[in-house]
Amino acid sequence: MAAGLSNAHAGDYVAVMDVDLQDPPELLLQMIDILEDPKQDYEVVGCVQTSRRQKPIRKFLSASFYKIINKMSHVRLKTKCSRLSFNDPKIYKRSFETSGTQLI
Repeated sequence: MAAGLSNAHAGDYVAVMDVDLQDPPELLLQMIDILEDPKQDYEVVGCVQTSRRQKPIRKFLSASFYKIINKMSHVRLKTKCSRLSFNDPKIYKRSFETSGTQLI
C-alpha cells in the first residue's frame, strides 16, 4: 500500500478502501462532496461502521487489535473505523517526507 500511496500525487484525491467491498463504494461520492465543500477545510474524510455482522471470535480479535495498537501508539485508533477514506494526496507526501520512508 505504501508504494501506491507514495505515487498518488497526480489526481485531486486518493481513495483507500478494502478490496472485499465491505464498505459500499457509493459512499465515495458523498465523501467527495464533503472534501469539495468550500465552507470546510478537510484533507481526510473517513467512515465509521454503525453495524456489522461478525462472528464472536472475529469481534474479539478486532477489539484486541485496537487495544494493543492504542497502547503502543500515541495515535488513537477508534474501534469500528472503516478503512474507507478519501484523502488529499498532500497528506501522504507530508507523511513520507517526515517519516524518511524511501521506496525503491
